[in-house]
Amino acid sequence: EDRINQWLTALILAVGLGCFSFYYLYAQRIQNPLLPLNLFATRTFRLGMVANIFIRLCGSGIPFLMPLMLQVVFNYSADVAGWLLAPIALSSVLTKSFVGKILARLGYKTTLMLTALSMVLAIAAMSLLQQDTPIWCLVLILAWYGSCMSIIFTSVNTLTISDLGEHNASAGSTYLSVIQQVGISIGIAISAVILDLYRHFIGESGEQLQRAFSATFLTSAIFGIILLWVLTYLRKEDGAENFRRE
Repeated sequence: EDRINQWLTALILAVGLGCFSFYYLYAQRIQNPLLPLNLFATRTFRLGMVANIFIRLCGSGIPFLMPLMLQVVFNYSADVAGWLLAPIALSSVLTKSFVGKILARLGYKTTLMLTALSMVLAIAAMSLLQQDTPIWCLVLILAWYGSCMSIIFTSVNTLTISDLGEHNASAGSTYLSVIQQVGISIGIAISAVILDLYRHFIGESGEQLQRAFSATFLTSAIFGIILLWVLTYLRKEDGAENFRRE
């Protein structure tokens, strides 16, 4: 069964790469492709797409890892583990109401750099959680993570299409939507693979499994450090046009 799954995974990857290669060649030959490749010549669009990938690699696995750890390691029931994710959604919604004011005051580059660093610290803090950690502390960390994700998604998504003309804005939004969905899937899949690797090498007993989860959170945070490096290529004035339009 494992060998069948490996072959199936390899087949899916091969088909995906084949489709991508086919479209790349196709888009270069025709005059007006549905998703033009020349959008990637726009620096902010290119950086925004790369940043989106690393945001997903860093943060998308958390809603998968956290309830799993709460149930398997901390012995919470499924309903309690599910409810403990509510602070992520609640803080995300509340934070969105003042993202615009933060961007107007600090600018896109500073906001994204500070928020990405804060997100890395929040995920790293999750690696310190223990079975006897108070629930209020867990709630604060998850709310912290949710606020960071809300700010960083709103900022990077608006910046990605900010320099595209009206003619290309629709295609840019389509690219962005696709990369977000693909990024979520890849982020969760990579988190699962990393956890399985650590579980294999560290062990599966209670304390060993907890260390495996902690190592997985820290590894996820490394993608956030790479994200910080990507964001250094932004310029201070990037995204300023969005405020002039307002």
